[in-house]
Amino acid sequence: MVDEAQLEAQLAAIRDAFVADLPQRMGRIRAAWEAAVREGWEGDAWRELHREVHSLAGAGATFGCEALSRLSRALETHLGESIGGGTLDEEALAHARSLLESLQRESERAGGAAAPVSGAAANELQEPPRTHESSKRLIYVVQQDGERDDELHRQLAHFGCRVRVLDTPDALVDAVARRRPDGVLIDFRLQEKDIGPLRRAAELGRHEGALLPMLCLSHDKGLPARLRAVRAGCRGYLSRPLDASVLIDRLEQLGPHPGQEPYRLLVVEDEPELAEHYGSILRQAGFDTRVVSDPLQALDILRDFAAELILMDLYMPDCSGTELAAVIRQEDAYVGVPIVYLSAETDLGTQIEAISQGGDEFLSKPIEPALLVAAVRARAQRARILGGYLKRDGLSGLLNHSSTKEALEVEMARARRRGAPLAFAMIDLDHFKQVNDTHGHPVGDRVIKSLARLLSQRLRKTDVVGRFGGEEFAVILPDTPLEDARRVLDELRASFAALSHQAENGQFRATFSCGLAEMADSTRPGELIRNADAALYQAKNEGRNRVIGAS
Repeated sequence: MVDEAQLEAQLAAIRDAFVADLPQRMGRIRAAWEAAVREGWEGDAWRELHREVHSLAGAGATFGCEALSRLSRALETHLGESIGGGTLDEEALAHARSLLESLQRESERAGGAAAPVSGAAANELQEPPRTHESSKRLIYVVQQDGERDDELHRQLAHFGCRVRVLDTPDALVDAVARRRPDGVLIDFRLQEKDIGPLRRAAELGRHEGALLPMLCLSHDKGLPARLRAVRAGCRGYLSRPLDASVLIDRLEQLGPHPGQEPYRLLVVEDEPELAEHYGSILRQAGFDTRVVSDPLQALDILRDFAAELILMDLYMPDCSGTELAAVIRQEDAYVGVPIVYLSAETDLGTQIEAISQGGDEFLSKPIEPALLVAAVRARAQRARILGGYLKRDGLSGLLNHSSTKEALEVEMARARRRGAPLAFAMIDLDHFKQVNDTHGHPVGDRVIKSLARLLSQRLRKTDVVGRFGGEEFAVILPDTPLEDARRVLDELRASFAALSHQAENGQFRATFSCGLAEMADSTRPGELIRNADAALYQAKNEGRNRVIGAS
């Protein structure tokens, strides 16, 4: 991710490239104009003229050339309203020619008239650089009465969290001013006097338009106490006794966390300067962004990149945005990928037609960086959530059985191409029927979710975790020899065994057994699963709560 100075330099260079290309752009517009005058106003020449003028209207405003943009839009609108039966009358033609001459003069002045585009708006959406361990979630806990809940803090540490305890709401304001945490837990009885400073802390930690993720933990379930929490800026209300996994789940719902995979965006824009402009802004905002200027290459890049959102122009040569959207929607794999048009087109009917061809949303050029980032993030986040419902297990949030097997085939193929090792683990909760029989199925579900959360938090982003069914889980560890995988899974086994689970009749602990197998050159996916399952069976027979590697 680039810093503000780098982004400013990138955007200035892109703007300079746009200005430098204006003579060539105006040459294309004039050539298309002359061809349309000769050949008529309903053929290829007119369509090329319309595309070039429309593109200049959007690009000019984006790069600070407001007069250039206004003249381009005026010419586009005038021609669109005046052409009838493929012809222009003399008066309309004279006015169009006057607009074209004004556009030419303005393009010649634009080099000294336009101001560089500022990237500050996009930069304001960024977090300060993290100086603590990037893989840990930083949690501030405010406990005004000074009574530390050390057990809860230990549970959070097992989930990869770093806890900092504060003793007053004012101390929270100071701490948030120095470093924005990933979440705040208010663990004391709220009074009216506490609302002001807590609200200031929530506002101070506002990110992407949302208040700081702040949760209240209390014995009091009454409406007055809950109302005070809402007025203080709390976005959730939890009751004791509390499982650490429940707190992690709520924080997960409220905002991104360290190590979360960035949203993958594909920008399809035939104007290279505009494409890089939007790409730079979105990369600065933390998105994994690919830019393609040739729409005919978009489908191949989409297959390789697995974009979660496509941002595209409406008017492009060789293939329009609506045509490309229709092609993309022919592929079952991309039916749910959001397509957002970014265009200077203002005609409502054209926008509706574009959306009816497979688009999801229409953003108008020029667009403020902050609005672009917010709109794209909201769409991408929603798409990831909806996609998760199809591929993920409803209880644990992990990949379901079929998606895990598909992922194993993909990762094994990738490992073979690279000549890299790969380990596969099968995990099963020990005596899980006893947990359900003793404490009830809702408690058993929380144990499953706790193990799922632990695996997700503590493993790498490149590792794949799935729920195979019931109390059985699978883990794919690319680039990992068997012994390294054994060490990692044994550390996770010990951490899970140390977790406390809450039930009506008190707390209890649970364990898991694990079988590991390593991919060989000729190993097939089904064989790897069987080998890991045999090692798991051995771990169960040898007493459970252990990790065994297949021979």
